[in-house]
Order: sequence, then C-alpha cells, then structure tokens
Amino acid sequence: MKKIIALSSFCFLTIIIVVLTQISNRKIMPDLSTCETPSKLRECPEKVGEVFLPRTYPARAIYVGFSNDGHHIDFLETLLDVVSGLDVKPVVNILIPRFESYEAYDHLRKYFNIERYNFINFIPTSSKDTVWAQDYLEILFDTDNVRSSIVDLPYFDREGEDIPTSIALACQKNLIPQAEFEVGKEPGNGDYGGNIEPITTKLLTVGNNISNETLEVLKKITSQKIIEIDVDWLETGHVDELVTTLPHKNNATACEQTLLVASPKLAMDIINKLPKNFPEQ
Repeated sequence: MKKIIALSSFCFLTIIIVVLTQISNRKIMPDLSTCETPSKLRECPEKVGEVFLPRTYPARAIYVGFSNDGHHIDFLETLLDVVSGLDVKPVVNILIPRFESYEAYDHLRKYFNIERYNFINFIPTSSKDTVWAQDYLEILFDTDNVRSSIVDLPYFDREGEDIPTSIALACQKNLIPQAEFEVGKEPGNGDYGGNIEPITTKLLTVGNNISNETLEVLKKITSQKIIEIDVDWLETGHVDELVTTLPHKNNATACEQTLLVASPKLAMDIINKLPKNFPEQ
C-alpha cells in the first residue's frame, strides 16, 4: 500500500512538473481582448506582412476621445447604442482627458455592469484633449500573428502628443515610435493620422504634405505601396478628405468596394441648382 501511495505521489509530482515546464516554455502574450474583441469578424487578409487595414475589414476595436461638450456626448451615446446592436461588437476604447475624469464618470457610469454594453473600455490619458483620436496614431496590423501595434505620429506642441503611449501601455501593445526631427523643423498637420488612408491591403495613400521623416517610417513598417495625393489645395490638407471606400454589402470582399472621391465642383453644382429660397421651403 505504501508503495502504491509513493508511486502515485511520484506520478502526480511528475505531472505537475511536466505541466509547469510546458507552461514555462510558452511565450506569454497579452489577451487579445484587452482592448479589442478576440472574435473573428471576418477572414483575415493573406499573410502579406504588416499593413494598415482598410475599411474592407470590420473593426475589432474603436478608439474615441471623450469631451464634456453636449454635441460630443450625443455622438458618443449614439455610437455606443449602434455598437450594442451589432452581432459581433468591437471594443470601444474611450480616451479620458486628465481633467475630465469626473465628467466622464458622471456621464458614462450608467453603462457599468450592463451586459449589453460590456464592450466598453476606459483608458485614462495624460492629455487635456482626446477628441482627435484619428490624428494621434495609426494601427498597424500584423497579418502573420494577427496582432496590432500602435504607430505614434507627430503631434508637436498640441494636446494628444502622449496619447499613443497611454494606449500602448493600457492595451499592452507594441509602440512604434515616431520619427526624430531637428529642432525648428517639426512637421505640421501633414503627419497626422487623417493624412494616412489605406485603400487595400496592398495600397496606402498619403497626402503630399507629409514629412519625409514620417514617410520613411511608413515605408519601413508596411508592405503596402504608398501613393502620394495632392492635398495642398485643401484647408486642412488631409487625404481622408478626398478618398475613402464603402462596401457594396455586408461582409464584402476587397473587390466589392466603391472608391469614393470628393468633388468640390459637384458639390457646387448641387448648391447652385437649389432654389433661391432654400432652405426656407
């Protein structure tokens, strides 16, 4: 009997050692659900390296700033209601300004512990302003390991410069640093995220006012072909003011998209055709 107990104990100890050894040999990675849904919304693109995903692929995460402004609160609540009605919900990461924590809590606590809204995640930041989330950073997607990195973009002398670091820390993501610039030669808004627009997994458009330094960073990290578009004639000067894509149907493939191109002339033609007493009619 003692031999049986001793043998059993040895076997149990062996199993524990084997299991612990197997665990220790694993590469520990953060859970994908930290800031994005792990659900597979659609087949991932072919393994083409690291790319900026176009709108052809449904969002696995949304990053949106918080502001106590009434119009923005209405927008944010509408966004949360829309996402709550989706079958597969991307995680909505709300970036909280450092001086609006109380206001954010006051407005958003009604969503706490409600299963319908369990996709909401809050990320406190050191910035006083978080509303221009699309300009602070870009998301680079690795098609080989299905993980994403935060690309830090220049936002010199403006609130929001440290937001990419806050997101990378909170979401346990790799942070790709921005380019280095000489003092006095810092870039303008041509280096913001709104001036970087992927069209397909093989094609990335940027405005021709992007700095050479940031353009070189993009060339090094993505396998996409980069095309520059003239945006000098625009007020803001971002390529996302000119081009984007829309799917023909749900779960549309990369080829089932419409390329939308802004036309100021068409807009003026529509305005000029309106009745003179519009909008009083």
